[in-house]
Amino acid sequence: MRQTTSLLPLIMLLTIVILLLLAGTGLVSAIRNDGRLPHVAIEYGSRHLPLMSPANVEAGIADLAVAAQLDFDSPAACARLLQAAEQTKNPEALIVALRGFLANDGDDPALHDWLAAALLIAGDSRQALVHSEEALRLAPDDPNALITHGNVLASLERMEEARSAYERALKLDPKNELAEQGLQRLGPPARRQ
Repeated sequence: MRQTTSLLPLIMLLTIVILLLLAGTGLVSAIRNDGRLPHVAIEYGSRHLPLMSPANVEAGIADLAVAAQLDFDSPAACARLLQAAEQTKNPEALIVALRGFLANDGDDPALHDWLAAALLIAGDSRQALVHSEEALRLAPDDPNALITHGNVLASLERMEEARSAYERALKLDPKNELAEQGLQRLGPPARRQ
């Protein structure tokens, strides 16, 4: 019994060393494969959840943006930031969250359309055009994507192309009020000479 008792600390120490080695190799593997520590953002964002009470949402946006940027593979971090951005009407935070979602699903036309609209609101018409064009490449017959594309083109003063996008949206959805409003904002078509 005395010999077993003296081996117990050695066995415990050996077990701890093996567990540390396994955890260490897992972290090394994650860093080598992904270039970052796993789940950093979700833990960072979780520590700041108390800031997400209705009274503190504005203060928490910066922390949530950092969390989403640390780990775009964490849909939870991006979702928290998206929720806070929508609640506070913060276009910059919305852009960070949407880019995070796109890092995971770059072929989602609705995300590209939403990002194009957010970029347009933030005043970045050139980047908005990139994402509205991608949304249309992925979903060429989506009336919402066409309307966003028309809005982006109008902001770049490409009025005839904007008109074409709104008209195409109306052909696909004849009762679409946003497409009609877009055409009304453009006014009558320019006369060709």
